[in-house]
Amino acid sequence: FMKKSVKLLAQGASIRKWAFTLADYFSKRFFRVYPLFALVATVLWMLPNDAKHQYYRIEEPEKFDLVKVLTFDFHSRYFVLWTLLLEITFYLFIPGFVLAVLRLRQFWWVPFVPAYGWVVYEGLYTYRWSQMVLSRHFPTFLAGSIAAVIFVKINTWIGENSFTFSTYQVGAIRAIEGTTVSIIMSLSFQGLFFHWIHENIAPSTPGFPFISVLL
Repeated sequence: FMKKSVKLLAQGASIRKWAFTLADYFSKRFFRVYPLFALVATVLWMLPNDAKHQYYRIEEPEKFDLVKVLTFDFHSRYFVLWTLLLEITFYLFIPGFVLAVLRLRQFWWVPFVPAYGWVVYEGLYTYRWSQMVLSRHFPTFLAGSIAAVIFVKINTWIGENSFTFSTYQVGAIRAIEGTTVSIIMSLSFQGLFFHWIHENIAPSTPGFPFISVLL
């Protein structure tokens, strides 16, 4: 969406063009996640109660309400199904975030400094569970959005300047990537670096840790 927005701003696109672009964006994001979710929910609804409990560990399968599941009722977001509403809601914020960044032009990075400082603080000193309000999950969304903008900016600069990475630079990047993946695996499985080599330096909190911040 960011690359498309850059082109539209450069072209001075009309409101109608922006409306079509936003409609295309939202429809693609919605249909990317919702149809498969609806199919899974429908199959679960059709299964016998014993199968619902066996395959999806639903404690009270006789209370499985398909309409409530499909409309994201708070008490009907079984297991990982709770993530779908958050994902769809985050999609609504992305266009505004992207346009705000583009309007800042060369100063796009300025608000990122305090924003990421807030993300780190929230990740270290607050907690969340799966079934919580959207605001508790917003730091993770913001961290990912900032990373996406930085990636696009760097990728654009590389293309405009025909920059080519040397063998040593590629090796350094791969080393950083490998270390990052290892740390993520360590946090996810509670081992590797933070138990075999050193205790986790992040303070322990109840709930689920913000993996993206604990890095």
